[in-house]
Amino acid sequence: MLNFEKHHAGLKVLSSRLKKLENLDLSYNQCNDSIFSSITGFSSLKSLDLSGNQLTGSSTGINSKLHSLKKIEDLIYIYLVINYSINFIMFD
Repeated sequence: MLNFEKHHAGLKVLSSRLKKLENLDLSYNQCNDSIFSSITGFSSLKSLDLSGNQLTGSSTGINSKLHSLKKIEDLIYIYLVINYSINFIMFD
C-alpha cells in the first residue's frame, strides 16, 4: 500500500515518465482527495480505479475534484466504490 503523504510527489514523477499509461489501479491505497492533483499528469489514462480509498470530497466537493480530470481527454472509466462519504456524483 502506498502512503500518499510520502509518495504524492512520486506519482507526479511517474506521470511524466509513463506517458502512454492507459489503466491506473490505485484501489485500497489510502488515497485521499489530494490524489486528484497528481493524477492529471497521466494524460493517456482510459481507466482509473480509486475504489476503497479515503476520498471524501468534503473540502471543495468531489464534483470539482473529478472535473479536474477533464484534462485527461481519453478517460472513460472512474471507479469510486467504497469510499468515505461519497453519495452521488453529477457530471455535465
